[in-house]
Amino acid sequence: MSEIRFSPQSWSRGAADVDATAEALARRALSIVERCGDLGRLGCNNGGTLADTALSMILPVLTSAAQEAVVGMAEGFGIEAENMRVTGENYAAIEETNTQLAALIGGN
Repeated sequence: MSEIRFSPQSWSRGAADVDATAEALARRALSIVERCGDLGRLGCNNGGTLADTALSMILPVLTSAAQEAVVGMAEGFGIEAENMRVTGENYAAIEETNTQLAALIGGN
């Protein structure tokens, strides 16, 4: 079984990883949504059938909703990453305070 160790640096690295992964995921997901929402790419942009007309009315709305969801998810991950960064900073400050107190107590 592996052992997990936390440090201020691990929180900072984790935050950077969450940020990078969220950005990559959002870019990829938005690219897919854009391709899937392209009426011309789907071959239904000329309104030739009733289904084409229905898709041309509903697909832009669905595409917009999907884009908003992806952007919101990425922003949420960004908030989590920032919280992780703050946790690391607070952790480092507490460790520094503890080291100073230990030095005072130890008479060093």
